[in-house]
Amino acid sequence: MFGKEDLETIATFAERHNLWIISDEVYRSTVFDGEFLSIAFSPGMRERTIIVNSLSKSHAMTGWRLRWTLGPVSASVHLENLAQCMLFGSPTCIQDAAAVTLDEAVTQR
Repeated sequence: MFGKEDLETIATFAERHNLWIISDEVYRSTVFDGEFLSIAFSPGMRERTIIVNSLSKSHAMTGWRLRWTLGPVSASVHLENLAQCMLFGSPTCIQDAAAVTLDEAVTQR
C-alpha cells in the first residue's frame, strides 16, 4: 500500500507525462495499519484514474468473479470495448447478491 507521499509522486509523474492510472483497490478494506488512500483523491487524479474493485476480498465472495471499474466517462467506452473482448457475463444470482451487499454497505455508512 502506498503512502501519501508515494501517491503524490506517482500523481505528479502521471500528470507530467499525461498517463492514466489503473488502481487495483480490491484489498482496500484489508488495511491493518493506518488507512487506505486512493490515488483517485490526489489533486488532479480523479479524471485520469480508473479504479478496479470487487467483493472478493471485502465480503468473502472469492470465486464469484464479479468486479467493476470506476472512472471518468471518457474511459468507459474503452473499458466497455475491452470487456466485450475479454469477459463473460456473471450469473444473475451473483449480480443480485452483490447489489444487496453494496446497498447494505452504503446504508451502514
